Amino acid sequence: MTFLNGLLALGAFACTIPLLIHLMHRSRFRVVKWGAMHLIESTASPKSKRILWRHLLLMLVRCMLPILIAVAMSRPLVQSWTAQGTGESVALALILDDSLSMQAVSRDGKTRWNRALDHLGTIVSRLPKSSKVGLILGGTPVETQSFENTDELVRSLTAWKQQPSRSGSFDPSSSIRQAVAWLTKSDSIRRQLLLVSDFSVSDWESDSLDLPGLDAFIGQQPIKPRIGCLPIEATNVPYDTGNLTVERITVSPSLLIPNREGILTALVRNTSPQAKDRVRVRLDIDDVEQEQQEIDIPGNATVQARFRWLPKAPRDYLAKIGLVSNDPLRDDDFSYAMLHVEKPRRILIVDGESNPSTDQTETKFLKAALSPFAYSGTPRPDPFLCNVITSSDLVDRPWASMDALILSNVPSLTDEQSRELRSWIEEGHGMIFFAGDRVQPRNWNDLPVIRSDGIMPGKILDRTELLDRKRDEEEVAVDLSNVNFSAISEMPKSTFHSLADIRFHAFHRWQIDRTESTTPVVYLSNGEPWIIRSQLGKGSILWVTTSCGDSDSNLPSRAAYVPLMQRLVGFASAKESAVDRLIPGEVWNIRFPNKGGFEDADIQTLRVFDPLRNEHTLATHAWTKTRQLGLYEAKWTSGNDSRSQFMQVSSMTQEGVGRE
Repeated sequence: MTFLNGLLALGAFACTIPLLIHLMHRSRFRVVKWGAMHLIESTASPKSKRILWRHLLLMLVRCMLPILIAVAMSRPLVQSWTAQGTGESVALALILDDSLSMQAVSRDGKTRWNRALDHLGTIVSRLPKSSKVGLILGGTPVETQSFENTDELVRSLTAWKQQPSRSGSFDPSSSIRQAVAWLTKSDSIRRQLLLVSDFSVSDWESDSLDLPGLDAFIGQQPIKPRIGCLPIEATNVPYDTGNLTVERITVSPSLLIPNREGILTALVRNTSPQAKDRVRVRLDIDDVEQEQQEIDIPGNATVQARFRWLPKAPRDYLAKIGLVSNDPLRDDDFSYAMLHVEKPRRILIVDGESNPSTDQTETKFLKAALSPFAYSGTPRPDPFLCNVITSSDLVDRPWASMDALILSNVPSLTDEQSRELRSWIEEGHGMIFFAGDRVQPRNWNDLPVIRSDGIMPGKILDRTELLDRKRDEEEVAVDLSNVNFSAISEMPKSTFHSLADIRFHAFHRWQIDRTESTTPVVYLSNGEPWIIRSQLGKGSILWVTTSCGDSDSNLPSRAAYVPLMQRLVGFASAKESAVDRLIPGEVWNIRFPNKGGFEDADIQTLRVFDPLRNEHTLATHAWTKTRQLGLYEAKWTSGNDSRSQFMQVSSMTQEGVGRE
């Protein structure tokens, strides 16, 4: 029971007033000595008992009157879940956990999700027909749905049995707050809140769960809802018999080209303390099985499953790595990866040396890293086709037909070249600038900065050289704890940690003109920036404060040199982001399909198929309804031709995605 005007209930303390008056008058009596008193004592005893009971009843009535008045004025509210027989409408907020764990199969063969829907159907059927029900789907991101009557909700519950809702991890705090906020808008004074979940330990031990804050929030409501919980097979472990999960797929190398083998690695995690032996893992490409292998997974451990794959043609492929097992939770037994296979990218390298044909130039190291098979004479395809020119050859836009431009130790550019490069980069191309001893800061600083329609991220200062290269304490390394650049942070772990072996003995300092589009992404151990990223339209520029050769560091002799250079150039030359995984609720910005007889102007229809294979027609290229976990397909049609693009929405953490 609650009170609509709780403060007026304090008036019940007025019941003490009659008692105080009685006690005060009781002390005011006189003793009168009367000789004939003994003659009536025998008859006074029965009458005095009746008088005493009469006084007690009168005192009780006087005390109850203030209590009844206070209770009446405070408007008590007696609540029940179903209000059977009264016909009075109820405002019921149902919080339904639709996180992935609810899809686990229970002991009776049903999923926890379907068991929850059965219970909700029973509860809703007992509500008055005029009741209003709000359904809060508690998976991340939390979503609220309102129903004007119970029949409408019953139809939705029935449909969900065939097409279950699967979203991110359960968010109790946001769910309860949204449920209470929905109840606050209701006209009904009968307000109920029911939480339906499997009460997974990981959800309720989260740092984001603020129980004292929730209690205070509910306590502030003028009509406090009655709160109930309906556990669906609650357990003390994530899943009853342990669960196997394919967390993600990584691809190496990052740039796939035809007739060059790629390696697909899946991380398979065992949440059970018991080991899982001879687990079969399968690779499918475009729904065609390629290979199966067996792996052994210790308890509470993660194991890698590696597959080799040889693409034949430049196009997009859909890779799926899944488990062949009777896992209790099968919706996380597989993961997808969009494989973008393309022709080798064309790279123009501008060497600041006057004679780049000598073996001592920095571009020799760079070209060998980008095209190692061509450099060694091996008949295998390289990811990049490199062309080297000198700075004096930068006339008539030689970069126009290239995918990316690399300026290696180039002394300067002209204003006209700067303007032309900016337009070219904004169209979706990339540029990398490597500093060096031939760079002339004064000439570069004469060029306009980015905010003034130029390409410069700020002012380049003089080159700094350390005095003694033999003393390690005077040399500078890479700050691996402060990397905000996916091309480096998503390297395989062994390669990423090998960056710690790099030692710099010279670099250029910069005075950066920070904007939203220009920011340092990798730092040196002395706090100076090493790589600065500038975003211009659809393209980007990477400014590296050291050279790509051995004049400023020992980088060319380190194991990280080849993968680092390939990742930097791959990032700069990429026309579009290679993101193929989103978290629930994140907007999917759909890109046009690859060209080749399928031009933008010819595209007639863009349709999106959600993970439940429901079809939606889009007028724009942004799909916002990504709350459902699973694989989304965007399909374009032009005449009899069609192209598809896929996107996976996963609740797996994005931190470190891509590292092996």
